[in-house]
Amino acid sequence: MENAELHFTDEALRAVARKAIKKQTGARGLRSIIEGLMLDIMFELPDHGAGQRYVITEDVVEGRAKLFPLQDTKNKSA
Repeated sequence: MENAELHFTDEALRAVARKAIKKQTGARGLRSIIEGLMLDIMFELPDHGAGQRYVITEDVVEGRAKLFPLQDTKNKSA
């Protein structure tokens, strides 16, 4: 809706799976974990404008880092 790009690193996906295993949940548990990660993004999107790129890392999943939009480097030249 806001033309944002969302990327999960492989390590982030493994961290989500570990959390679900720890909670002994199935697909609903995975969904709950992902939705929890997405809350910040959903609230921040309108303030950051269109075209932001978000990368969810293992540190974000584990709560060691805060999620923030990354600058779009696609249009920059050297």
